[in-house]
Amino acid sequence: MTSIVGIAGSSRLSVPVLRRLRDCGLDARGLLADGGQSQPSVDDAERFAKGLATLVVLATDIGETEDILFETSALASRATDLERVIICGTLTPRYVRALRHRIPARIAIIDAPVLGSPRQAGEGQLSFLVGGTAEAVAGAQPVLAALSRRVERMGALGAGTSAKVLRDFLSASSAAMTRLALDWAQAQGLDEPKLLSMLEATPARSMVATEFDTAEYALDNPGSDDTVTALVRDVEGALDCALQDAHLTPPGALRDAFRNLRARALH
Repeated sequence: MTSIVGIAGSSRLSVPVLRRLRDCGLDARGLLADGGQSQPSVDDAERFAKGLATLVVLATDIGETEDILFETSALASRATDLERVIICGTLTPRYVRALRHRIPARIAIIDAPVLGSPRQAGEGQLSFLVGGTAEAVAGAQPVLAALSRRVERMGALGAGTSAKVLRDFLSASSAAMTRLALDWAQAQGLDEPKLLSMLEATPARSMVATEFDTAEYALDNPGSDDTVTALVRDVEGALDCALQDAHLTPPGALRDAFRNLRARALH
């Protein structure tokens, strides 16, 4: 593959992904924040867009995705040679599907939310849940193959994101309920290491502890604000793809409960 691949966005995976693609012999360039301090300028975007064929968007949220595709960087229109866009951030299914109506039809789009750590990105050991036409996914295969050990096509555009937010919802729910159980155990004077060992052996815990799991919801995460934000975000993502007339009281109650979670250290 000789066409130019561009990585845009401030995800913690952006730099290792860029390095990995270059190590694999792809002609890759980055449009990244300067040390996390300043965002790329219009001039940066102009240089980045020249000759760009594949754009990998590793944004942290919808706002940054909008900036990359339509606003300051405006790569959806600025990159005149663009052939495909790969959306790797975990956004909402509705937003991802709507992109098809906002990006020129000549440009293929797939959503490929990523699962894995920066270390796994550098080693080409990420996993992707992919949505898009079979033709669009095939066109992105050289990039995905360089980065991954597993690529699962889940269906049409938006299906990868739907699968990811539902997976995250399940993981978030398990992590939050584990925290609650530990709080109750502490109040009753139970031996926490023994309880944790027991919890790890339960069928429910085993169902969640799949190869796709990351440390997003670590029970001893000191960044409580970030962790709670992630938990709430994942419930809201699941609500976004809920079926019409679905009973939303349980997930809504979980979202409200997550907002009151506190950090705790494991012993």
